Amino acid sequence: MRRKLEDRVKGRGKDAASAMANFGNLIMRFVEQFIKQHPPKLVDGKYVHQYESELKDAMSASKYYFEQAIYLDDHFGAHYSLALLLKLHQNLLDYDYEVGGVEEFGRYAYEEMCKSQVSYVKIMQEEGKHFIMDDCNWKGGDVVIRRDGGEDKVYWGEEVFVSKFSDVYVEGRDAAMFGDCQIFLGSHECYLPLFRQFAEADERQTKIIKLGASVLQFSGKEYYHWITEGLSRIVTLQEILKGDPRRFTLVVPKGDPFIEESLGLLGKAYGGAIPPFTSIVVFDEDKDRLRFEELYYADWEVPEGNRNRAGAHLLPPGIGVRKIREVLAGGETEAGGEGRQQNLVLVLRSGSRRFINEDAVVARMSKVAKEQKLQLVKFRGDEGLKATIDIFKEANTVVGVHGGALANIVFCKEGTTVVELAMPEPEFGEYAHLSDVLGLTYVEVGLAGFSLFEAGLEVDVGSLKW
Repeated sequence: MRRKLEDRVKGRGKDAASAMANFGNLIMRFVEQFIKQHPPKLVDGKYVHQYESELKDAMSASKYYFEQAIYLDDHFGAHYSLALLLKLHQNLLDYDYEVGGVEEFGRYAYEEMCKSQVSYVKIMQEEGKHFIMDDCNWKGGDVVIRRDGGEDKVYWGEEVFVSKFSDVYVEGRDAAMFGDCQIFLGSHECYLPLFRQFAEADERQTKIIKLGASVLQFSGKEYYHWITEGLSRIVTLQEILKGDPRRFTLVVPKGDPFIEESLGLLGKAYGGAIPPFTSIVVFDEDKDRLRFEELYYADWEVPEGNRNRAGAHLLPPGIGVRKIREVLAGGETEAGGEGRQQNLVLVLRSGSRRFINEDAVVARMSKVAKEQKLQLVKFRGDEGLKATIDIFKEANTVVGVHGGALANIVFCKEGTTVVELAMPEPEFGEYAHLSDVLGLTYVEVGLAGFSLFEAGLEVDVGSLKW
């Protein structure tokens, strides 16, 4: 099959590369859907699949077609898809790279993301479709991808800062910032896929904001990113701009109700408004292009030694999440306050990484809660943000599989125990990091074996101990 496809696309350049990339994506999506519908089984503490050999062959084929698309035309989409394959499905690939084994897959994936950005800028230069082409000599290679956070930085602590930008545009699913022949990337750097940002001039409405402060970012409307990063950007902007008497417009993403609810809770905490912002603009990624005459953006530095480490660009700063806890959760700072109801919070999922044997998990946690004189709270994520904060700030222990709902540990008091059923890939270190910077006690229950990110999980309830 591979040979026939190669023969048909041989010598066709861009069309051939696109065909290869699309075919690779079709295979990868098919495997992911198959795993969702037919999850692996737990055997002797390790997840295995009865069709593991066939699924490995399929993913190897997917990888092969991505690599061919890159070889034929340096295809930007193939670079990014290969990165996702390396990040999420390491156990379905042969460890044949000239790197240090599975621990290096995250680094290798990050490099592919960076290559995707460079490749896409090259395409924009060649085709000249985007309106900012008029501002600089794209054909001459003048466009610069900035990964240094811009200029005019004012720091809060050692790693967090606010940058000032003049006459800059923002658009796209992850709110890329660009202007003066430069594309500015925040702390997520290469995670931001440029190919899903830019549109032609007449495809989006340009809105002008004279003085703005933005918290738009990579996957900014997703729960984990909003609660831990978006809110961190807001409190950082507040800290840096609090002495500025001007009237700032805060720009936030359009998304699920938790965004609006969190802004309401912040306003309530500050007596009705969120200083120093006098107005809020909701950014619609599908329709809007924003032009700021003056823009302030909160960000943080990734430690130099971690720049290529798996998942390092998804870790929010400690100073930011501690401030979120202080403002929204308030009250006592340590778990176990006298007179307070103490909860064992069990986080339950309904989609990927759900507990297939949920009844057995609940029974096990009920027994543990009774032994530890705690009240079991089954958290499903539909409680509303105010109720969620109340649940987690009264938690003695939080137990759950890796996923966005664990972001709520930012509302836990110091000393709370966090038990994470952790993915085997090194990409997913967010909750160990959050526990560390928030003073929580982190316990990892490692899930070994088969690719698990999209699968339902049958859990060995005996492993749920700490």
